[in-house]
Amino acid sequence: MAAFEEFPDTDVIQPRKRRSICINRPAFTELDFQEIHKESVKEKKSVRTRLTKFLGRHRCSAKTAKACFFKLFPIFVWLPAYDVKHDLLGDFAAGLTVGIMRLPQGMAYGLLATLAPVYGLYTVFFPAVLYAMMGTSRHLSVGSFAVVSIMTAAAVDTVVEDTRPTDGPYDEGLERARIASSLAFLVGILQLGLGVLRLGFVSTYLAEPLVRGFTTGAAFHVFNSQFKYLFGIEVRRFNGPFSIYKTFYHLFVNLASTNVAELIISLINLIALVTVKELQDKYKDKIKYPIPLELLAIILTTMVSHFTSLKMKYGVNVVGDIPTGLPVPELPTFSYMNSMITDAIIIAIVTFSVSVSMGYIFAKRNNYEIDANQELIALGSMSVFGCVFACYPAASSLSRSLLQEISGGKTQLASLFSCLFILFVLLFMGPLFYSLPKSCLAAIVVVALRGMFRQFRDIKVLWKYSKIDCMIWVVTWFSTMSLGVDYGLGVGVVFAIMTVIIRTQKPYCCLMGRIPGTDIYRDLSYYQSAKQIPGVKIFRMHSPLYYANADYVKACLYNKSELNPVKILMERAKAEAKKKKAEARSEKAEVRRRKKAAKKHTRLDEEEMSAMNMNDTTNHRREESRIEIHNDQNPSRHLGNGEHSSSEMASENLTHSLVLDLGSVSFLDTVGIGALKSIIADYEKINITVVMAHCKENVREMLLKSGFMEQVGLDRMFVTLHDAILHTANDQAVAAMSEQNAWEHVPGGGGGDASCEIMEV
Repeated sequence: MAAFEEFPDTDVIQPRKRRSICINRPAFTELDFQEIHKESVKEKKSVRTRLTKFLGRHRCSAKTAKACFFKLFPIFVWLPAYDVKHDLLGDFAAGLTVGIMRLPQGMAYGLLATLAPVYGLYTVFFPAVLYAMMGTSRHLSVGSFAVVSIMTAAAVDTVVEDTRPTDGPYDEGLERARIASSLAFLVGILQLGLGVLRLGFVSTYLAEPLVRGFTTGAAFHVFNSQFKYLFGIEVRRFNGPFSIYKTFYHLFVNLASTNVAELIISLINLIALVTVKELQDKYKDKIKYPIPLELLAIILTTMVSHFTSLKMKYGVNVVGDIPTGLPVPELPTFSYMNSMITDAIIIAIVTFSVSVSMGYIFAKRNNYEIDANQELIALGSMSVFGCVFACYPAASSLSRSLLQEISGGKTQLASLFSCLFILFVLLFMGPLFYSLPKSCLAAIVVVALRGMFRQFRDIKVLWKYSKIDCMIWVVTWFSTMSLGVDYGLGVGVVFAIMTVIIRTQKPYCCLMGRIPGTDIYRDLSYYQSAKQIPGVKIFRMHSPLYYANADYVKACLYNKSELNPVKILMERAKAEAKKKKAEARSEKAEVRRRKKAAKKHTRLDEEEMSAMNMNDTTNHRREESRIEIHNDQNPSRHLGNGEHSSSEMASENLTHSLVLDLGSVSFLDTVGIGALKSIIADYEKINITVVMAHCKENVREMLLKSGFMEQVGLDRMFVTLHDAILHTANDQAVAAMSEQNAWEHVPGGGGGDASCEIMEV
């Protein structure tokens, strides 16, 4: 997996010449556009038709069988075209170099999996042979892998604790090997099933921050498992959540019983390996071939242990007997598989994700392609094949794959050359490693974790570019370290999926404005030069519109546009009710006043009464006019909601159109369609026209299928945002002109002056 890279800031941006392009075309609604440019109708095929076509393409024949064989075994495609002159020397050198590295890593990781080191050698040999024939990556080096080894150890420990007999002979080492091979079989079957069903896309759900956080957390468990070999003490092994903290506590409690000889061996190997590797990394450009440090450490430590009798004199724990030859093929034990299904699923996903991620990196770097589904089949096949020869689950190793690439490897022939070296060791050199201290292998494992611990640098880069990705990394790392590799991966996946759901549940929404002199529209909060179109609100949401965010989008629209139809209608109703109450009070006051005036002036003569009645009528009209003017000119007195309600009423009076920019809506469901219907209906009640622009084809198809466009009309949907703006502006101008013409035909109307009088009223 490639590390995250920081991109340098560009201090000086050279100005580019701008070209002016004049575009002259009519403003299209979707209805107009479809009438001129007919959309190609996709032929709908039934399931039966598609199945018949598929079977016809894949009918059993010699040609189909040959194509299937070549697809399953790509080696028979590239090997006949192998360029011996240019590639053979590089593949041989890379194979020998990687083979030398396979030997110590295989033994060390076998020990990490709580098995005898020889099982690690089996794991770096048998799976690699089959992958070289079936894999599509040219540079992956498969075999034992630290993270998978520690996951295997956890699964094996659980089964051993549940199945250990209380009496009778019991060979725990052999039983552990059988459990591990059964686990490999189960992992292989799962991967084969995923590959046959073409489910290679599942790796996309394990994002790179998640995988790197997971491997960093697993590195702590790997490091934790090596303490008993580094210090030469018996440390109780814990499983389950928070086991790493229990192991640390138990280590400190028993620190006094450290075997000094093993601690010295560990420190010498650690210091030597780290120092030389740091120097090697510093001067890697000058070193053509990497130094086989791990192999040298094993050879020298084995020689010192053998000639000084460290096992006899100081009780140093050594590897012991390593059988020569190849193991006898043996079927896995199926009785263990029910209790390992969860571990097998996790290991299958992790091995596939890590391998495919690295495969894509090498393929991109060397200009070739890999097939994720074929990789699943290759990984599953090698696990099933390897379990017959006492192998535990295998995966690709980043360090060995990188070494194979930089050493000149061009094809999987390099892996076959490295396997020949391991085969030679298995057949003839096994007994030579009898005196190898396990503390030396533990030191090799710990030093190999340097790359994983360096992944902490990702936090700084991720925090700078994406805080959500940084949180995924940290949460996955911490949960993996604290809860274990099985629970940690699950927590990481759930958290990563939740971040996607939350981001779509509360998407970014904004009001758009036009850049003056252009047909470009930008977010008003980001661009000061963007200006809002008078009388038009442009709203954009940057996510799908579906059941999880439909209500949020509506609320966001009402809030940002300052046009909440529900509140506006409520305020209208309140204002109307208060106006009616005021009129009722005025009428009652008039009735009381008339009665009082009638009693007071009964004795006056007819002429005085007539004059008074005329006077009263005039006063009444003035008072009524004053009340009406007061109600019309000061509506905020009746709103009762303060400034916010006043701003909404003001926005309502100024706004005549609302444009929904759906260009960023990738899909919508029935709830989203219902939200659009509700928005259009609500704004129609307050005389605001709602139109839509820039709908994607799949969104438009969904709207048509649901009957939405039949209810709303295709004339509300525009090809581009600018078309919608021009159309709404034109409609408003036509409406204003119609109103002007209507006023001019009114008797006494006076053209421009009359228009001004209307505006004033």
